[in-house]
Amino acid sequence: MRLVLLSDPELPDPWGNFLPAHRLAQEVSRRGARVLHVTLNEPGRPAVERVSGVAVRRLQVRAPEEGPVGWLKFAALARFTLRFWLRELREKPPLLIHAHLSPAAVWLAARAAAALGTPWCVSALGTAAESALLRGRRAKRLESSLRSCAAAVAPSDEFLKLLELRLPPGCRREVIPPAVDVTPEPLPEAPVVLAAGRQEQEMGFDVLLRAFVAVRRQRPDAVLVLAGDGPHRRALARLARALPAEVQSGVRWEAAPGRESLLALYRGARVVAFPRLVEGGELAVAGAMAAGRAVVVTEAGGFPVHAIDGGNALVVPPDDAGALGEAILSLFENPLRCEHLAQAGQAEAVRSLSWVDAADRYLHLFRTLAKK
Repeated sequence: MRLVLLSDPELPDPWGNFLPAHRLAQEVSRRGARVLHVTLNEPGRPAVERVSGVAVRRLQVRAPEEGPVGWLKFAALARFTLRFWLRELREKPPLLIHAHLSPAAVWLAARAAAALGTPWCVSALGTAAESALLRGRRAKRLESSLRSCAAAVAPSDEFLKLLELRLPPGCRREVIPPAVDVTPEPLPEAPVVLAAGRQEQEMGFDVLLRAFVAVRRQRPDAVLVLAGDGPHRRALARLARALPAEVQSGVRWEAAPGRESLLALYRGARVVAFPRLVEGGELAVAGAMAAGRAVVVTEAGGFPVHAIDGGNALVVPPDDAGALGEAILSLFENPLRCEHLAQAGQAEAVRSLSWVDAADRYLHLFRTLAKK
């Protein structure tokens, strides 16, 4: 069975869809499928290479910039790129194309599938999918492409409802929880809280900065690590400069991490915070749990469904700096509670979020669609 799996590039978003797409490609290829992972251009990376045993093809088009002008530029170059890519695909045509949802990946998948007469399906997972579904302009760009989609996968029933608004009649719907690799590491003693991800307004990193003021007053040795990049980065930097000097000295800025550097950030963090103002974050929270970190999340939109307040995470209201600061401080002040939450979160990842189960379910879906 020959498959093409489409995603956005690995950087600049550590919670983007490259890693889950590539891990899925690895697991499916181990089960006998021939898989090509296709993504967008990354400066300094080769057009074709093998990564962890799977072929990766980088098309010579970059992800669209923010705004309608950025999208028009992408579409113009993508049409030109698509012609050359189709020549390659026709030499070894796939039985199915699978795209991890983002405007660029869905645009390419829909048009390649139509040209080849091949079915295609989509998964909504990661911050690219969340931004595309929750933002009005991005959501409209998806609708025309999704009209030809044969099946759609989401990490939860709640997120599937967001996606269903844009699916065609007769499109198959599936809920497959996010899968993660468990990477057990002992919790460090240092009171470090990490927040990693694309720095957009809905991520709530400004709320976390305000919450850190109270944390730092009680624990002068506390450190906040903000890792990532995005359109809200400058506003966050301005907010940080307005904080008291003793608080500013405890804030550390990191670039958008890749796979290995993200694991290194986890190893240095005792708590991982997700102060989101809107729903989403399934994949990110699952990754932090799998790394054995204590997790603090907001209950925005009821997500993520696998975080249980007091059981394997602390859940606080969105846009509440006071509650967020108290939750983080309580984990720094109570090491036993912090250890308990970290262990319970990792146990949840082992039990419910394994790649073995997810890959089997995806492969069953792929075979069903290919037969039809």
